[in-house]
Amino acid sequence: MKKHSILLSLFATASLLVGCQHEIDIDKSPTSGTTFTASIEGTSDTRTSLKENSSGYDVMWTANDEININGAVFSTSSDETKTASFTLKSGTNPTSPYKAYYPANIYNGETPVLPAEQTYAADNISGYPMYAESETGNLNFKNLCGILRLNLGTTTSGMKVKKIIVSADQGMSGPFTITSNAAVVSGTAGVTLNCPTEGVAIEPTAAIPFYIAVPANTYTRLNIILIATDGTNEYRQDLTLKPDKSIKVERSKISDINLTCDFSLVLSAGGKNANTYIYSAAGKYCFDATVKGNGGLDPVTNAVATKLSDISGVTVLWELYSQGRAIKYDPSSAYDISYSNGYVFFRSPDTFIQGDAYIAVYKDGSGGTAKQYDKANDEILWSWLIWATPEPGTMSHNSKDFMDRNLGGIEVDNYIRGFLY
Repeated sequence: MKKHSILLSLFATASLLVGCQHEIDIDKSPTSGTTFTASIEGTSDTRTSLKENSSGYDVMWTANDEININGAVFSTSSDETKTASFTLKSGTNPTSPYKAYYPANIYNGETPVLPAEQTYAADNISGYPMYAESETGNLNFKNLCGILRLNLGTTTSGMKVKKIIVSADQGMSGPFTITSNAAVVSGTAGVTLNCPTEGVAIEPTAAIPFYIAVPANTYTRLNIILIATDGTNEYRQDLTLKPDKSIKVERSKISDINLTCDFSLVLSAGGKNANTYIYSAAGKYCFDATVKGNGGLDPVTNAVATKLSDISGVTVLWELYSQGRAIKYDPSSAYDISYSNGYVFFRSPDTFIQGDAYIAVYKDGSGGTAKQYDKANDEILWSWLIWATPEPGTMSHNSKDFMDRNLGGIEVDNYIRGFLY
């Protein structure tokens, strides 16, 4: 697969991320209906949403923002203001000492949780986590995370991003503790940014930003999975930072990653897993390699096929050279095929050529991570036929429909070409 460079720019000056202070005046024994005032000053480093100005970002409360104070939820109707009134929405009015979380749903008793899923907000961030603690009625919120801003362009018009999955060797979601105003997550769980059902359009002409809140950390083996659509088909791209590279995210600051997306068409979309995948035009393709064939009976054990695990890589076992190549090949770099996060990716020749290739995923038998298939030591886990042919038609015989060519056949010629079983 084509390698993509990841460019990182760290905005290290506070002027590019205007800060604020949320002040909540709380009566220690309030009654139902008490209104709390949250004011935003431009001097600290908190915010619920971003509003760009000539020098950076203003910090604004957003209508329906909810905070959790000692288990009680308070909400505001104020929108795009630096000072907002919060009223009790659910629970019991709190008493001192006060522990407050934004958004309210990260509160989970004594063990708060950074959500594994976030919601896309156009040119903005939704639910940026904050925390405040005080013995008095004044709560000064602090950001718990930094922000990854993925600036996405594309090589193909008409693409819409539906989901972004980010992970690394360091955790981004789950239970956390607070150290020096920052969230510290245990484990290595990643985070998913969910876009609207129809997706968010990206174009070759200008990059579109996608904001994701993650804990401050130096991330290694950063992995980004992009799921997209053209309105009809599903597409995917997997990108992983090289082992010797890392990305630093600081609390209350934005770290930029600029990507030009080159998506692969998902042949197994919608759970349409198979033992043979057909493509009929030059391009990039991928499929779910964790399912054995169509997921039916395992021909070896006669049991229902289970998902494959311990996949180390993918290899081309053979091609029918006389018919043409089904997978792009360069003598200097071998086949344009790779494995990532449960998916096999491959590129066809630049000009569509009818042909067949037989590929397999394997488990490394050397005790390490295999760089290429070693026939003597590695274990083949499953294999697939990649069939490059114009979309087959059908023929009927005894009221039954059949393809108009044999499996693997590159043309209709008395049905004698291809494979016979």
